[in-house]
Amino acid sequence: MTALVSNAGQNPAGGIVLTVFSDDNRDSVHNDGERIWGLASAVSCSSLVELVVEMPGLPEGQHRLAATVRCSLDEYARNNFREMTVTAGSPLALNEIMYGPPTGQAEWIEIFNRSGMEINLGNWTIEDAAAQPRVLDTMGRALGPGEYAIITSIADQPPVACLRLKPVGTWPSLNNDTDLIILRDGRGAPADQVRYYSSWGGAEGRSLERVNPFLDPNQPTSWGGCVSDYKSTPGAANSVYIERPAAGAEVNAEPNPFSPDGDGHQDRTIIFFSLGWQRSAVTVKIFDRLGRLVRVPAAQREFSREGSLVWDGRDEQGRICPMGLYIVLLEAREQGGPGSLRKKIPLALAGRL
Repeated sequence: MTALVSNAGQNPAGGIVLTVFSDDNRDSVHNDGERIWGLASAVSCSSLVELVVEMPGLPEGQHRLAATVRCSLDEYARNNFREMTVTAGSPLALNEIMYGPPTGQAEWIEIFNRSGMEINLGNWTIEDAAAQPRVLDTMGRALGPGEYAIITSIADQPPVACLRLKPVGTWPSLNNDTDLIILRDGRGAPADQVRYYSSWGGAEGRSLERVNPFLDPNQPTSWGGCVSDYKSTPGAANSVYIERPAAGAEVNAEPNPFSPDGDGHQDRTIIFFSLGWQRSAVTVKIFDRLGRLVRVPAAQREFSREGSLVWDGRDEQGRICPMGLYIVLLEAREQGGPGSLRKKIPLALAGRL
């Protein structure tokens, strides 16, 4: 992350130290127990200095962080604090896949800019399991925050207003049963990738949509077949989209209640958890109101400081669970440390909402 520090005073400031941290109690001050994600320093600043902050270990996703600046002879420290939303990991996400279009129509892949900054698409590539990386013909275009782009096999399809990109050379034809899609950034590093399966949804002219661009793309519950009457939503919010619960609570679920009836409206719930350690082994179990175990979404799975899982309302045998009240039990243990957490929350499974 790059930060610009401005000196509004008449004299040069010395001994500049920038601290980026999780301001958990929102008091604008770094306190003991609040995680420091990055530090940067400069010897002096006359008017403006650029600092590069490295934040190793920051989990992928969006984070509400704070930054403070300290320097010598600072007579007005009240303007030395800044809150910000930081996106860790790749700024672009694979968001929708049309791998089985109607006869004569284009295969396409939608990407979404989930960051808060404009992304230069120069030298970005796309590939599948059988093809070498194909450079995207971006025509010098960039992708703004919250914008979509369609990587397509036919230049004028699908007919949408957002940016359409065609790979240089041959299209990496997508398989209907399973395939691997890799999006690489301008340096050749994998930005996002997914191995999809037809059992996840889509095909026969219907697209495969990601429930939320911040969810693990290689979990089947992170995807679903489009439920729009148009069978796809290129350049727009996905029909199966679910808002990710806000950080803050140790364990949360949204939506709650939810209704897995296949109508595309609140068919899944996202279980979100926030932990105080860099690495944790997490087990999540779901019980019915009689205390019977119905699903284990995660068993001793490693997560960073924050994590999320999707429950589609099905039991371990793939059957839709009856309507009623369920209990989500999260058990987490810090890896390499003494920390532990055991938390329960109620979760309601309803009929059509």
